[in-house]
Order: sequence, then structure tokens, then C-alpha cells
Amino acid sequence: MAMVEVTYGKKQWTCYAIVDAKGLSFQGHGKYDDQLVPWKDIICFQYGSIVCPLPPTTEGHVTKESIDNNQDSSQLTTPISSITLSPKSPTQLAPLLQRPASPSVGNQRQNATLDFIHNHSESLLRRRQFVITATDEYLSAIARAVLSAISKQKLHRKYLLVINPVSGRRRGPRYVRDVTRHFHDAGIETVEHETTEAGEARRMLAALEPGLYDGVIVVGGDGFLNEAVLGLMTNPHCIELPVGVIAAGSTNTVARSCYGTDDCLTCALHAIRGREKPMDACRVVGSMKGQEVWTTYALNFVSSGFFSETLRRSEKCRCCGPSRYNWAGFGAFLRNKTFRAQISSVDENEQAEIIDENKFSIVGLALMALKSPDSSLGLVPNVEPGTGVMHRIILRNCGRIELLRFLTRTSSSGTQYSLPRASRSICTAFTCESEENLGWNVDGEFLLAESIHAEIEHASWKLIQRDNVPDESFLADYSALSEQYPLLSREQSCRTYRIAVV
Repeated sequence: MAMVEVTYGKKQWTCYAIVDAKGLSFQGHGKYDDQLVPWKDIICFQYGSIVCPLPPTTEGHVTKESIDNNQDSSQLTTPISSITLSPKSPTQLAPLLQRPASPSVGNQRQNATLDFIHNHSESLLRRRQFVITATDEYLSAIARAVLSAISKQKLHRKYLLVINPVSGRRRGPRYVRDVTRHFHDAGIETVEHETTEAGEARRMLAALEPGLYDGVIVVGGDGFLNEAVLGLMTNPHCIELPVGVIAAGSTNTVARSCYGTDDCLTCALHAIRGREKPMDACRVVGSMKGQEVWTTYALNFVSSGFFSETLRRSEKCRCCGPSRYNWAGFGAFLRNKTFRAQISSVDENEQAEIIDENKFSIVGLALMALKSPDSSLGLVPNVEPGTGVMHRIILRNCGRIELLRFLTRTSSSGTQYSLPRASRSICTAFTCESEENLGWNVDGEFLLAESIHAEIEHASWKLIQRDNVPDESFLADYSALSEQYPLLSREQSCRTYRIAVV
């Protein structure tokens, strides 16, 4: 068994490449820690000089027509040392990988590149590339193992990118240009659609035909994401279509709360190798004088009081970008508007709780942590999205000093609910009734109603999100890979290591 030489940047080491149930492991070197590349994080494996990926009809790939015509793989003239493995179409490359290595290059050392997703920090994701140098026989075995592992995964092939060019600082189109190549390297075809008016994304996705795409990537802010998800929820044929997020808005609450950051490359890598995570939505009905006036859905936040007043003031100066929230928030703080209402809610045990009519500074519902640029822990810290419950937020009537303490703790220590006038609780249904016309902030949209009724709808849409948990359903299949490729087994590497030591 030969060892491989791995190069990453200026680092270089010699080790064994071992097929493990969880991924491709590089072990047996003392200069750097052992490296494990999970199967689900592999973007592409390039063997030779061909740039990944190539069109199916290009030399180096087997076309669908040749497979349909039962063409003999022994007639293919492409050498095994000049192929590219990508999740784009593993079945097309299978005949090439079944072909034995050419005798002329069998004993020569060749180069291959392995691109995969790497945890740069707790939240940031980056691409990393290993250059592997080994014999043709060894690299062929690695190529077959990678292909076998990739073929067992559920991969997305084609995405629709819906872009809001005016979100946030108008960086959406630039972000798309920056990350498109990463989708193509992973074998994912992308179709871009740039909206020109409000509501266009919702109308387009509501009329989207089934079977055209494997997912929708929303490039914009939280309000634009809400619009896109509502369009899919009203489309019975595409309601199961997963949604990815490339954050390009002002606060990017959903991306920060689910991905831990709004970095565009991290968001794109989540979309490339993420899984479909069920997410909740909150159905909100607004009424005036006992008559229903509007119905909508919230994906992250519903509130009245300070936050709705901040939104109302910020809408007058959208041209100022994200900085408008600072000025609007300062104005809302100085006014410190309160309102009188009666609140009732139902907890997860279906027990009702009624709060007598009182004055409130803030009333809200949160479906996730609500992290923002000004609050790294979020308005509701340590909340996992998609759990089937809402978090009710209440700040009773207070002066500016108490409100300032609440906001300061929200942006720093996350202990705002230890204040005597602040509280939070879990609920599945919520009702707020008032005699005055209140402004409500529903995912960044300002709506008016005297009373609202909100109910949680569990797992009503799917978010594409990467995690570090191995897929248990495929571990048994992955465990058999080492038996299929004994050259890359752990037992073979240990046996060779003992021989080398002796």
C-alpha cells in the first residue's frame, strides 16, 4: 500500500487515505492533525487536468445517449487519470471508474484535487482544497470510493435564484456573481431571476410549475424571504420545495439565527451541501371592529410597540439603507409609546393564560433567536427554530430608563428577561385585543389592526441548512465502502504502518 502526499496551501504532509463510514480520512502523519472530510461536505473530486464540472457531452464524461445505447465502457478512450468526479451526474461517470488503470500510468504518481466545505470558525464556512499525489491505482480507488459515497446522497441539481436588487445596500446582484461559481463547481445548475417590483417573487413562485427546480435560493432580506416562502406555500405543487437564503438585507435575522452569520459565501455553502430542515410559520389574522382585514404568515417575528414604531419610522427613509434603523430606533425610544391591550395565549400543553388589560411597551412573538447586527445573542437567546412553538415577549409599561436597560441587555449580555417588567414564555397560539388601532411589525412589513390572532403551523416550509451531524440512515451503507475498497481500509493502513516501523 502506497502513502499519499497531501498539499494544502504551503502545508504538505504524507499520510494514508482511509475510507471511513463518516468520510475520507487522512491519517498517519504527525506534523498536522488527522483530517476527516465528511462525505456530505465534498464539493468535487478532480482527477487530472479537466476543470470541474464539464458538460455531459464534453470529452471526459459519458453522455446520456451513450448510456442509453449500451455503449461498452472498454471502447472509451478517456484515460482514468483525466476524469472529474462531481455530484452533478455520478451515474454518467460510473463506466469510467469501472475501467482498470492504464499500465502506462499505473506506477507513475499523479495529482488529484479534493474540494470540500470546511468549518473556518464556529459559524463561518469556507472551501478548502487538498492536492493529493499518489499512484494511479491509489487515486483510482479514491475516485471510486468518492463516487460511491456521493451516489448515496440526496443532492440538489438545479436551483432557481430569486434576487431582490434593492435589498439592504443593494448588494444582492454582486453577491450572486461572487457565489455562482461555487454552485457550478458542485455540479448545481442555477437560473437567475431578478425582480423589478414588490410582490413579483410571490406571484412568480405561486405559479411555478412542478419539477423544474430542486430548490429556490432567495437573495435578499427577511421581508423578501417572507414573500418568497408565502408564494411557495400558496403553490400546492411546489410547497415541498426547499428554500435557501443568501443574506443581502439590512438585518438578515433569519440567516443570522439559522446559519449563525450573514456571510454570503457561508450562506451559499449551506445551500450547496445543506439538508432540508423543517421550519415553522406563524399564521397571523388582523381584525378591526370584529372584522378580519388581513391574513399573512410570519417566519421569524411579530411585534407591536417599540419595534413596530421603529419600523414605521424607518419606512420613511429607506434610501438611507441599514443605518435608517438607528435613527428610527432613537426616535421611537424618545417617544416611548405605550398601548393598552388584553393578551391571552395557549401553551404547548393546551392550557390558556390570560393577562388582564394593561399597558405595554413591547408585545411580540418570536419563532427563532432573532439575531441581528446589534444583538449577537438575539432578542430571544438560545432558541432553536423549527420546534413547533412560539416565544411570547412582553415588556410592560415602563419609562425610558427601563426601556434603555432592556435594549442594552438585548445587545450585550442577553439577560433582558431578568428585568422585573420583562417576561417571555412558550405558546402555540396568541391573541392580542385592543380598542385602539395598533401598528404591527410582521417580518418587516408594517400592518394595522386593533386585534390579532396568531397560531403556529409546524413544519410548513423547508430551509436548506448544513449541519455537522452524520446522516444515520446512510452510515450502514458508508461502512461497507471500506470492504469494497480494501486498498483504502483502516486495517490495510495499520498493517503497512507496522511493516514500515519494523
